[in-house]
Amino acid sequence: HQLAPCPKRENQLMSSGWKDVTLKIYGTEEKLIVPLMVSTKVWDVKVMLAEMAGISDPATIDFVFKVGPSYKRHRNQDQINTNLMVKGLKSFDKAAFEWNHPYVVIGAGMMGLRQAMQYQRAKVDFVQFERRDVIGGNAWAGIANSTSKLQTEGPHYQLQYDPMDRGVEALLPVEKYGYWPTRDDILQHMRDMAAEWGVTAHLRLSTEVVSMEIVKKPASTTMAPDLRDKHYQLTWRSRREEEEPEEGVLNCSCICQFPGCLVVPHRKTWPGEEVFGGQIGYGFSEEFDYTRVRGEKVIIIGMGAFAHENVRTCVECGVGKVYNIARRFNLILPRVVCWWVNQSAHCMPTAAMVLDAMSPMYNMLGWDPWSFDAVSHNEERTVASIKQYTRWGVSDVYFLSIFFGKAEVVHSEVKRFMPRAVALVNGRVLKDIDHVIKVIGFAGDFGVG
Repeated sequence: HQLAPCPKRENQLMSSGWKDVTLKIYGTEEKLIVPLMVSTKVWDVKVMLAEMAGISDPATIDFVFKVGPSYKRHRNQDQINTNLMVKGLKSFDKAAFEWNHPYVVIGAGMMGLRQAMQYQRAKVDFVQFERRDVIGGNAWAGIANSTSKLQTEGPHYQLQYDPMDRGVEALLPVEKYGYWPTRDDILQHMRDMAAEWGVTAHLRLSTEVVSMEIVKKPASTTMAPDLRDKHYQLTWRSRREEEEPEEGVLNCSCICQFPGCLVVPHRKTWPGEEVFGGQIGYGFSEEFDYTRVRGEKVIIIGMGAFAHENVRTCVECGVGKVYNIARRFNLILPRVVCWWVNQSAHCMPTAAMVLDAMSPMYNMLGWDPWSFDAVSHNEERTVASIKQYTRWGVSDVYFLSIFFGKAEVVHSEVKRFMPRAVALVNGRVLKDIDHVIKVIGFAGDFGVG
């Protein structure tokens, strides 16, 4: 390293008010040559180096210089010498800020594991809490069932992918992971990556964070307060059923929280369910037996991503007919539009562009995506805004099942159940129904852990 040289003119001696000071990191060959005024004090140079290297306390830096066969320590009030050994610095480069306590990741689903792997890349000390006894998060380890598949494309849903770290070269081959992996494929992928990246050693399974307090220690007595004194105090509780509940406290410097969105499923009982006589269940976890739908009539209540997924599952299981009861018409992404949006390298397509791209698939069913509840637009349909509160489904099977008469979307709400029939608020009665699947949304977890 060498800063700008001292002021000097051709054929003239260097100004008597300036001198070059050579600083060398103790135990290394790293040097820094700094032009300084002759009157510069040692403390001034320590402050400069501390600011440059990101050190909060300049007093931790020492200068020594050679006097005969021995070394002498430079006092803060001394004028700076021209050749000095520097102690208390590892490098003249700006050091990464080191916190006093480990980082914490709450949740070991897809996003929590991705964050943990980023910490492994950065060689950051961390602890990861997961309230379940397995990784995968509530979405894949709880809500998904054996028929669930990834709706978006598999290459976009791999933990090890990072555009700054090998990029697409790190992606698994399609033969190993598939384009639309199943729940079990995804959970196995998470376990493989956690083991391969060393995340497993940082995991505390069956443990939830129940409270958090901000701890502010007294201000530092040095020139600037040490931000490392401020930290969080987490209280955790073991959730292992076979053991006595155990609680503990952990101090940490940073918290990344991923409690999940698909945590609390909405449940509702309609009048008359007790006399319906067929199978009634929820379309998540293992609460519905899809093997019984072959050749029979099914009602699916709801029109979010899970409803689209349940239509696909019923069709794959050989259903006779599916009625999708939709209180609100929600937009669904055709597969090719999903590819286009995910493959956009720089900027996302506008809402108007997406709606135009979806139109051919929608027009096939006599639908107009510009008229859906979530869309607002100008008269010319050149500018649009999409505000949809449910998760977007991604499915071609949904469109195809309607086109070929396997499924029908009914824009209404359920009023009551009757023996093998369901009455709707628009006056229509769906008869000879064998099964009803409820998929009416989820709430997130707004707790600490």
